[in-house]
Amino acid sequence: MGKPTKSNETADTLSIRDGFGIILRVSGYLRHVKIGIATKLGLLTIEQVFRLLLLPWALKIIVDNVILGQPIEADGTGFPNYIAPLVLPLRHMTPTEIMSWMLLFGVIIVIFFGMTPNRATGRTATGSDTGARSGSIGTASAMLAQGQDTATQSENAANSAFSDMGGLFGLLD
Repeated sequence: MGKPTKSNETADTLSIRDGFGIILRVSGYLRHVKIGIATKLGLLTIEQVFRLLLLPWALKIIVDNVILGQPIEADGTGFPNYIAPLVLPLRHMTPTEIMSWMLLFGVIIVIFFGMTPNRATGRTATGSDTGARSGSIGTASAMLAQGQDTATQSENAANSAFSDMGGLFGLLD
């Protein structure tokens, strides 16, 4: 057996040059949806950054300043620089007032980002949405009843869009 030619190549591996050629060809198709991709990545980034940078500090405020009753320092000591401007207005409040503001903050979070960061609810092993809720909150889906025929399988595969976000950001997504 000889080396496969370009016309009947059956090798399982691609060269780096072939791989970059495929990436360039696919990126040509992506130019039609670049605004949608940028919007989705932007919204997911905002949500993740928000959850990672702000939510742990809200819990710290509730535990330290509401439950334990510790006062907030006048200069915001104990909080990072990006949180201090949000915490300093709370320093003269009672624990009940601080908790009221934290509750309002939580309601705003639910409105914008949804109720749960649980991404695995109602998912199959391959990651597709099952539509099952089993008492927990997950993403909504609308899939055709899939049988063994290629038509519904390809229809579901081509249109299997879902959003990992909830709330207003999930609607925008």
